[in-house]
Amino acid sequence: MTDQSPITAMDSRAFRDALGKFATGVALITTDSDAGPMGIMVNSFASVSLDPPLVLWSIDKGSKRRPTFEAAKHTAIHILASDQKDACIPFTKDAYAFGGCTVTQNAVGTPLVEGALARFECEAFAAHDAGDHVIFIARVTNVTTRDADPLVFYQGAFGHLPTGPS
Repeated sequence: MTDQSPITAMDSRAFRDALGKFATGVALITTDSDAGPMGIMVNSFASVSLDPPLVLWSIDKGSKRRPTFEAAKHTAIHILASDQKDACIPFTKDAYAFGGCTVTQNAVGTPLVEGALARFECEAFAAHDAGDHVIFIARVTNVTTRDADPLVFYQGAFGHLPTGPS
């Protein structure tokens, strides 16, 4: 591999725009905190392993929510449906924006948002430093699913992808 110069400030916008061409699902990560249930919206979610069942997501090192998620032993990852957009968008600004959501707790106290396309109840497995982010790997202990149109993120905007017969 050839050594290449780092992306300059001018190139970083082009890099970000190019990343925006990758349509992703939208995930709401939740955990319990000293101040109550906390959540954060991310589009950095991926499967890692089937055996053991592992998934990953990442958070900006500058996020005020990072210390809580780094200390969390349990989280829930909710893959959002398009009909959850209005209830969940407030999490982009407010870590405690559960007002528009129906929330329960599992046996270990993790906040669970009802209505997600898929929900992964997890326990902490590993965390890795990665540039300006921390990558969390979580072991999945329980899953639930439902059928609906997914909420997607593309070129800096939320949308939906209709499901059903093609």
